[in-house]
Amino acid sequence: MKTMLERSPAILSVALGVIGLFSFGVLFYLFGLAIGIFAFIELRRSQKKQYRMQEVAFIGILLNSFLILVDLLYHLWVVPRR
Repeated sequence: MKTMLERSPAILSVALGVIGLFSFGVLFYLFGLAIGIFAFIELRRSQKKQYRMQEVAFIGILLNSFLILVDLLYHLWVVPRR
């Protein structure tokens, strides 16, 4: 039970990034980034070193950060030119 609770935030971070990608929702990216950072920190402090889940949380952080950057650039350059 404890390991599932440790895994779920990392997986949720990636899932929120993917959901936000298809719905273009910035809130999904922000929540995914926050949850990914939380999961990564908690997995680093965990007694059992779960390197695979740390990688999943890190991928969630990178995915959501990239999507936030792309969305920001889109709204700064593409939207004002219309």
